[in-house]
Parts: sequence; C-alpha cells; structure tokens
Amino acid sequence: MDWFNSNFYKDWGYGLVYPQLFPHHKRPDEKAHAGTISWAQERCKTWLQVLNDHWLAGGKKYICGDQITIADYLGSAIMSIGELIHCDLKDYPNVQRWIDTVKKQPNYEKVNEVFNGFRASTQGKPWATV
Repeated sequence: MDWFNSNFYKDWGYGLVYPQLFPHHKRPDEKAHAGTISWAQERCKTWLQVLNDHWLAGGKKYICGDQITIADYLGSAIMSIGELIHCDLKDYPNVQRWIDTVKKQPNYEKVNEVFNGFRASTQGKPWATV
C-alpha cells in the first residue's frame, strides 16, 4: 500500500492528473506547468512498468495474490484518477487486467457512480496522458 501512496501517487496524481484538472494545481506559468506534466508523464510510465512487471507479474489476480485486499482498494482508487484524463493502459496489460478485475467487485459501479459522472464530463478534452 505504501508503494502506491509514497511513490506512484505523487507523480500520477500531483504531477500528471491534478495540474490538468484543477486550477489550484496549475503551475504559475505555462513553461513550468508543461514541464511538470511532461516530467510526470515519464515518471508515471516508469511506475506503471514496475506495477505491471513486478507487483502484478506472474498472473496474480490482485496485488497480494489471488484474494482482494485493502491494497487493491487503495491502489485501484489511486489508479482510477487517471480515468479522469482518459489514460490508456494498453501498454501495461497486467495493470489493465487488475483494474478490470477490481471493477467486477460487487457494488463497484454504485460506489463509483459520482466518479463515473465526473469522468464522463472530461471526455473529449485534450489531455496529456500515458
């Protein structure tokens, strides 16, 4: 769980997603803003590769094995913010498989109803993504 919170989330959330979505996360000038996002894109690719090739390697269904744990709930919640800017995880098949598996949990759609509406509202806008 700490890997998501202390490594991945810093670049994914605060570097890539939030500066594009929320005005209060925008950097003071366009050059700094673009640099922050570009730097975060590259860092996120590294983190996603680690998640894909280490944490979810070997056909594990979930982060810690074949049973869902709190690590999956925390990690998938952090991962889901990438959906707000419509990130494509095709280059990370284990990550995509894991997210799809978590989304099959009972009540996932109900719990994420408002989030899904937010995601729909960002469709079709130009985002810098992975």
